[in-house]
Amino acid sequence: MRGISSIVASRGLLSGLLAAVVLPVAVFGSVLVAVPGAGAGPTAWSATKPPPPTPTPPAPPPPTSPPTPTPSPTGSDRPTTPTNLAVVAVRSNSVTLSWTASTPGCCPLLGYDVGVWRAFNDVISLSHVGDVTTVVFTSGIRPASQYTIQVYARDVDGRTSSASNSVLVMTPATDTGPDTTPPQTPADLAARDVTGSSAELTWSAATDDVGVTGYQVYRFDGWYTSTLLATVTGTSHRVDLVLSRRNIFYVRAVDAAGNLSIATPTITLEATATPTPAPPTCQVSYAVQAQWRGGFIAEVTIHNLESAPVDGWTLTFAYSDGQRVRTAWNTRHAQSGATVTARDLRWNRTIPAGGSVSFGILGTWRGGNAPPAGFTLNDKPCATG
Repeated sequence: MRGISSIVASRGLLSGLLAAVVLPVAVFGSVLVAVPGAGAGPTAWSATKPPPPTPTPPAPPPPTSPPTPTPSPTGSDRPTTPTNLAVVAVRSNSVTLSWTASTPGCCPLLGYDVGVWRAFNDVISLSHVGDVTTVVFTSGIRPASQYTIQVYARDVDGRTSSASNSVLVMTPATDTGPDTTPPQTPADLAARDVTGSSAELTWSAATDDVGVTGYQVYRFDGWYTSTLLATVTGTSHRVDLVLSRRNIFYVRAVDAAGNLSIATPTITLEATATPTPAPPTCQVSYAVQAQWRGGFIAEVTIHNLESAPVDGWTLTFAYSDGQRVRTAWNTRHAQSGATVTARDLRWNRTIPAGGSVSFGILGTWRGGNAPPAGFTLNDKPCATG
């Protein structure tokens, strides 16, 4: 742009100089023209001045071409996806992998990245292994641990391919013992007898080349923490369900050498709060006023705890010591086995809000004379006392 600006300034100066040279010629070169008058008289003269020259406008700057944008990477620019990822060998602290090489896109391959996810850990590690198709991978590999592994190709400009197929690996507890083969995964993890606060987990028995010695039951928080709840020899275990935590569970088989199986698929259960019982609408007092060998007199008082009167009442209760009601007053009663039903009379059918009614019982007993454990008024449970 500086070159263009200097060119425009030079052309303006040149036009000014040309105008300065032309101007004196135009003034002193005026032509005297005689104009004849009407009749006799002096001759009139008029000086005619040629028009000034038209100034030459400066030439416009040459057009500037817009810059050519750099094309964005396309699918063909990236390396192709590595294929046929497979596990060649597994040891307690290493996994040998192989795969089919990627085809470069726009740029030469730099190598491959191995992505490793440790089960129930929620952390993926990525390690560069160079331009190879077989590797003995050791980074982060621990004994008796479960991993999911994938491979990505990377070119010299940092473009990466899509992930390869994944492989699932369970490392042995040791490389030197007589048993380095993990058990098979238990199948059919399920829950039965589920309540709001607990459930029984069940699964099918696993197999092992030597023998399964037990099963480990875990709770998983859904992020990166697993808690071992129990190690059992059978194929079931009851677990608690907690309202404030995720109730996610899985199971592993274990053998005598300490090898663990790949985990079962997780199962998620829902904890529910125990509903708060509604406050009682009535209270019943039962008092034995007199007792002798084989007989007793008791008074029963019904208290209405509601803010509205009770219009008509039926009280039900049961004896536990074989008591029998021989007669009763201020009520109509009936007994079937241990269960006694007492109903209002016409004159005492209404229990005022906050009020009470009472009736008496003359009965017999044998072996004991414990009071009834509970009462219901019009099919609603009452408090006692």
